[in-house]
Amino acid sequence: MSILLAAAAGSLAQGTFTIRRPLENSTVREVIKIRVPKTGIPEGGYIGVYVDDLSDGKRESKFLEAAMPALDGGDYVYDLDSQARGLTDGPWRIELVLFRDANGKPQVIDRSSVDVVVDNHKSIKVPAQGLTLRYKFAPGTNRTYKFTVTQSTAMVSQAQARLGSRAAGTIEQQQEFRINYGIDQSYLSGTEGLVRIQGLADKGKDYATVILPGQQSATKLPDYRLTPVYMRITNTGREVFSSIPAYFGIEGQSASVGGMEYTMIAPLPVLPSKPVKPGDVWQGTYLFTAEDLRSQDIHMKEKITRNVPARGTFQEVVWYQGLPCAKLVTTVALGESDLVNVQNLRQVEGKATKIELTETTYFALDRGAVVRIESKLVQEALVETAAPLAQSSTSGVGGGGGGGLGNPAGGGEATFRRKQGGAAGTSASANWASPFGAPGIRGGSFAPGDEETLNQQRRRGGAAGFQDPDSDDQGDNPGPRGQFGQNPGFGGGGGGQKMILRITAQWVAELER
Repeated sequence: MSILLAAAAGSLAQGTFTIRRPLENSTVREVIKIRVPKTGIPEGGYIGVYVDDLSDGKRESKFLEAAMPALDGGDYVYDLDSQARGLTDGPWRIELVLFRDANGKPQVIDRSSVDVVVDNHKSIKVPAQGLTLRYKFAPGTNRTYKFTVTQSTAMVSQAQARLGSRAAGTIEQQQEFRINYGIDQSYLSGTEGLVRIQGLADKGKDYATVILPGQQSATKLPDYRLTPVYMRITNTGREVFSSIPAYFGIEGQSASVGGMEYTMIAPLPVLPSKPVKPGDVWQGTYLFTAEDLRSQDIHMKEKITRNVPARGTFQEVVWYQGLPCAKLVTTVALGESDLVNVQNLRQVEGKATKIELTETTYFALDRGAVVRIESKLVQEALVETAAPLAQSSTSGVGGGGGGGLGNPAGGGEATFRRKQGGAAGTSASANWASPFGAPGIRGGSFAPGDEETLNQQRRRGGAAGFQDPDSDDQGDNPGPRGQFGQNPGFGGGGGGQKMILRITAQWVAELER
């Protein structure tokens, strides 16, 4: 019976189940859109996707997945991400097999294949002397990036950590927002440019939806309250000077710093100063925000960033969004010896033991602009719970007054302490982390950054972007390339269990098309 059913189904699909696109022997890259006529897949049918690397001579097909493609007009379209699937440059065979279940078992009805040439890298030529990566400053150019930010925490005991255990993270905040980068002026034959950085309203709206520092829920900010910061930078992204213009209200009176205007500060990544080739490694630079956005004299400051040494790597050249790009990786790593007396991100009580930050940049070679940024910051701290782990709340809500494992997002039900004492209550919150540089929001509760260099801070046991624990400031503490609010402390009496708390912030900035 099943054989007859399969034969009947096959006769219906005969001559119609065929790959229309891509064409035979065509060159493909990035996401390959495989199109099959709508009439080629009968009701109840689905496809299996196979690929075969023709360059190795083995002729062994690799199964990727079974799927039901999306319908687009008169075609079903399956998106094959050649980069994510690890398809190397060279000849490949893509085969789709049509299945339909019969008597509870998949039956092959038909199949179709096409030979293509994958080119994600080789067509981007790298000169023998390397590539000189530089921003291009064409006055009037505007580029808008969509930022997606996620923060999470996880905790594991020291014993579990030694055994390689890794606790699952708890998502605390997620949000999206938009920032525009406009080129207003070009100087010195294009070697410097004036960049206007400004938050934008949500698409189709006259307001931006953001989570402000010190808050749990999103706020709708009218677009007229999103004011710019101007940065004059070199064509490698280094700051020459910056300006945050003052806002003046009715009759020329200056508006309050925290009440009327919101400025998102997000410096562009710093590029290598010398020509580089894939595989090259250099002493790079990472920009940390260096100023307190709450300061009454912020408008008088000439610079708002601090240079911090980092490791730069030219990973590869690759096509991305149809553009030839240099894929750069920048890392900052601080160990326990660098973090003596450093106050933890989001003011967690405990001993900071490790900070790692990795940022991957896709830089368009022809446009001289960033296309995508992927960043991840992880801090680990040794903390002491107020009670043994078995007695702490596993739901993320601590017992009243006992100071157990608090709500990671600082909810009112949790009881925990600030670095210098005092219950945080509902005022505690996870300020959103920032892509690129540190899109802080003016008027938010950010702690001041001092003016010491990284080496000076290391000598006294500090690190750039982190507040001295002996400081009298009680505001939220800025972290590298992102402003973090409070995280629940684990105070409330001794005798608790030593735990490793891992705080993670991830963000992606994508150029809008």
